[in-house]
Amino acid sequence: MRIVDNIVFENAGFGIHVYGESPVLCGFHVEGNICFATSRDPSNPQPPQVNILLGGRKPISNIVLRANCTWHPQAAESKRGVDVGYRPPGNTSILIEDNYFMCGANALELKGILDATVRRNVFWAPRGMVQVTFAPEGDRSKVVFEDNTFIANGSFDPQKWSAETGLRGENKLVPGRDGRPAGLFVFARPNPYEPERVHLAVYNWDHLPAVRIDLPNLLKKGDAYRVVNGVDYFGPPVAQSKAEGSSFTLPMGRNRYEPEFGAYVLVRVRN
Repeated sequence: MRIVDNIVFENAGFGIHVYGESPVLCGFHVEGNICFATSRDPSNPQPPQVNILLGGRKPISNIVLRANCTWHPQAAESKRGVDVGYRPPGNTSILIEDNYFMCGANALELKGILDATVRRNVFWAPRGMVQVTFAPEGDRSKVVFEDNTFIANGSFDPQKWSAETGLRGENKLVPGRDGRPAGLFVFARPNPYEPERVHLAVYNWDHLPAVRIDLPNLLKKGDAYRVVNGVDYFGPPVAQSKAEGSSFTLPMGRNRYEPEFGAYVLVRVRN
């Protein structure tokens, strides 16, 4: 089953929730989603508030989690970024690559793992970072954790983490600013079914009132375009014009999660 190219926000308890009590969960492909601001479920006294959860009461297998973006508006310990595995041990054939996982008590929790490959992801959380637990019968050499980037939060020690988990892959720790990420990061995801539609995840860590978005392969001079906010899809465009090149200015400050984060839909009209 494919869960691809969605903008998911403000769900109660869970954003993307792949869960089952008795069936075996196998063959889920979760790619290109923007999932953020999962909120509290008022019917649950201890809501998990997880942006993405893959796992249930039985082990999961053949899972792909690729090119997703997550974010939480607050760093409360009750919030979690991404949970893969959930409860039972024996989770196998897990691939997690090219994601940008931000915020939560941990940006990623990988649980009950027999074998997994985790590569080319970027992680940041204000206090934790990545939590890994293994199945009792697991061989840690079968968990590959490489080419990932941790953004320094002032407390995460990658050497200590490697010693505790036994994961020795080549990963790197990069500085942020005062324990937080800095700069501008933009992720553009063209829709495979609607060629004129592009989803944008914009991380404006410096809280600038406006940012310059450059889409060299997606926008060209003369293209008419409009950009709407993902949380107010039927509202007025936040930017609309004819492109003078491959870039445009995006104001950030018109939505409750801005200026730090925004999810947008860009619609192009080709000449």
